[in-house]
Amino acid sequence: MLYAIIIIGSWLMTTCGIFVFLTLSNTEKPLGYGRYSDSLATTRTLPPTISWMIQGFPSFIIPFYLYWTNQHLTEYGSFLTCLMTFHYAYRSFVYPFIINSDNQSPVKIVIMAFGFSVLNGFIQGTWNAFYQPEFDTLHPKFFVFLGAWLFVIGFITHCVSDLHLITLRNDYLNSYSIPRGHYFEYISCPNYFGECLQWIGYALAARSFPAIAFAFFIVCNLAPRAMSHHKWYQKMFGEQYPRDRHALVPGVW
Repeated sequence: MLYAIIIIGSWLMTTCGIFVFLTLSNTEKPLGYGRYSDSLATTRTLPPTISWMIQGFPSFIIPFYLYWTNQHLTEYGSFLTCLMTFHYAYRSFVYPFIINSDNQSPVKIVIMAFGFSVLNGFIQGTWNAFYQPEFDTLHPKFFVFLGAWLFVIGFITHCVSDLHLITLRNDYLNSYSIPRGHYFEYISCPNYFGECLQWIGYALAARSFPAIAFAFFIVCNLAPRAMSHHKWYQKMFGEQYPRDRHALVPGVW
């Protein structure tokens, strides 16, 4: 029964990824949060610190509970859960307190993100605990190590990019300016690139349907958002914005 629920949840996540990609790619108006938030359009909003904590917490606490109660059948499943909880500990308990933004998030968007986080935390955590095998012919060590390294490189990339953007806004009195240095010389959204790389690495290491479904959703969600940011920068700064920068993938797109 649990196995069937995980598989259904993974298919639901995959379907949501397609829906999100098509929706964000075929609308001129991005989701109303962050730099696109309009406090006059809705009175039901939450400050960024609270919204970020709420959104990421289920994807942290559910796998963490399974790890803490030692319910994992394999050490490798436990390792994958550690990767999950490490990322979402940062997203839930570190990033919300260092972000330098007054942009409010609509409650309805926070609720949707919370619901997705519950689904993600459940299917990743339970799969890793009860169904993730140890190394075998389906999980050769080459793919495991490659995936783990991609996860680490992606995490470092998106953390450094986050901190760079936060520092930039501090320097310019909470206003927007053209990011310079690091991966920002090549793409507009290296934070999104790093997160995509991170979860693709996780999926490669796990080679499970839930992990692949989540990586697929992340790319479907962040790719059109990266393009929205890219166009926003171009519109905001005009000819001053570097023409050779791409949106998400250096030298490609």
